[in-house]
Amino acid sequence: GTAYGNNATSDGGALYLAAGGTITGSVDSNTSASNGGGVYSKGTLLVRQGTVASNTAGGNGGGVYVSGNLNLEGGAITNNTSGKLGGGAYINGYGRSLTLSSRIFNHSKIANNKGGTTDNSKEFAYVNYTGSTSNGVFMDGADAKISIGWFNKLCADSTGKMSNNFALYVKESVKSLAVGGQIFGSIWL
Repeated sequence: GTAYGNNATSDGGALYLAAGGTITGSVDSNTSASNGGGVYSKGTLLVRQGTVASNTAGGNGGGVYVSGNLNLEGGAITNNTSGKLGGGAYINGYGRSLTLSSRIFNHSKIANNKGGTTDNSKEFAYVNYTGSTSNGVFMDGADAKISIGWFNKLCADSTGKMSNNFALYVKESVKSLAVGGQIFGSIWL
């Protein structure tokens, strides 16, 4: 199925998942005034051969905002925009994980997402896509676990035209990092 062209005045432009869930279809061109332009999930989110694309959030998580783990199995999070942090995805909470893996012949990717403004509590600045910095995934919490399997991609900007683009930004600490695939752009751990 497809969730297309929805507008929310709070969290979750198309979907608000109170306990997490699985996306196997398309979440496309949705808008949230707050967090999670496409999807806001209060639990683990699995994108299995589905896409989250061209969504916009006024706050964090242009594509998805997750208070749980984010797993992609042959899924894609692309071309999303946030007004604040995590153009593609914002993962919130202690001990959360980001996993990109393949499913059958489909490989996962998080690419061409645009982060927004500034985190005023710290000295870190995230300006829009036309500026000098962007971030695909923002993880806010200690003991983050990251796994990017073979043939899977995590990209800040595939054109390579931006300086200091963060494909991945972990605000606290990393417990484990396993990379077999590709990362294009800077990593802040």
